[in-house]
Amino acid sequence: MSSVPSFENACIAPAVTGPSDVWLLGVVTGSAGRLEAYIVSLANLNAPSARPIVADLNSDAWTGLAERGCYPFINTMNDPNSPILMQQFGILSYATHVFPNGFASAAYFTNTTFVSPKMFSLSPAVDGINWFNALTNKRSIKTNSRWTGVLIRSDWTTASSASLHINALTEYPTDTPLLSVGTFEPKASGSNPGYHTVFDTDGSGMVYSAVASSAPINETFDRVLTLANPQRVDMNGITLSEKAIPITMNSVGYILDQALDDTTMVYSISPSRDMKLRRVGALSDVLPFSSSMVASYMNTQIVVYTPSVQGKAVFNAFDTVTRKWSGPGLVKSQLQVSDDSDDTSSKVSLAAIIGGVVGGLVVIAVAVFLIIRHRRKTRSPGNSAEKVDSGNTNADTAPVQQSPPLPPTRQPQPSYLP
Repeated sequence: MSSVPSFENACIAPAVTGPSDVWLLGVVTGSAGRLEAYIVSLANLNAPSARPIVADLNSDAWTGLAERGCYPFINTMNDPNSPILMQQFGILSYATHVFPNGFASAAYFTNTTFVSPKMFSLSPAVDGINWFNALTNKRSIKTNSRWTGVLIRSDWTTASSASLHINALTEYPTDTPLLSVGTFEPKASGSNPGYHTVFDTDGSGMVYSAVASSAPINETFDRVLTLANPQRVDMNGITLSEKAIPITMNSVGYILDQALDDTTMVYSISPSRDMKLRRVGALSDVLPFSSSMVASYMNTQIVVYTPSVQGKAVFNAFDTVTRKWSGPGLVKSQLQVSDDSDDTSSKVSLAAIIGGVVGGLVVIAVAVFLIIRHRRKTRSPGNSAEKVDSGNTNADTAPVQQSPPLPPTRQPQPSYLP
């Protein structure tokens, strides 16, 4: 075991070697073309340990200047021999599979450049196939869009046309995306239908249902990846920045973004439930935001890798169940963030509370009204005269001198509470 290496433009992904393990991949600074893979134990986030797995030296393919993303294969990720996909972005959009015992050959899509891991979303999956919705650098003549579907098989060990495919879609998202995030319904095998959510630079968002097929592909533009039923995202008053980081965690998509006090804000969207973007308020100190950090997931936790914090690489985690951050370097947020990640139940509880309070006030108001009316009736002039006359029947009481009769007066009417 060794200390965690520091990589600019690294990527991380869950590993099956242990419940607290993640993959870490990056290109060594100052060593052109050397791609290294580690498995990092996060059992102790304050002292993580890294185990080197494999390295690949290929100066034609790998560069530390390019962004990269790491992606598990959904239906085979519990297999100890299952690989993860490492996709590089930019001019050198090479990809490889990382196995526990080595790399597959580097491969790329001819004349295709993938723009960013922020627009490369894992949505549906079929058996050992991952499907991505990706933004490319050029507009297709046939589709008039820069978006495309990407099929990558888990059994790819060498670059071959049977393992890598680019396919046309049925719906094409905005041409000015800010970021996209994929979600899917996890199943043990077969088809995992999902959703592809795209946020626009104009502050809006759109959700598409995503369904894939494992049928043989006869032509490059076979529409075997279907995007359908576009629905607008309820942005809930949230504005995402260009620094936002998308994370796919099964049926929930998470987004990390820079808050006004430079801490890390967490948002979530679950299209299988509804189309609303929600804030996930932290119940602990929070992580300072860094534009160099990358993120993935591990079980129910969002895992964040930052290559340099006071001279060393660090890991942090956000538990999506307890809503608490852990790991080194956390700070107190200067913001008061309300959590609406489960606002449906909150609204029901609030309505019940408000209803109970209003009902209680009504009962109190009625009781006060009855008491006041009763007291005023007992104090009216007619009732007072009766009491005096009754009291004067006592033989020992001195006679009362009679006063001249007063002119009749108008009987006061009782007043009522509104």
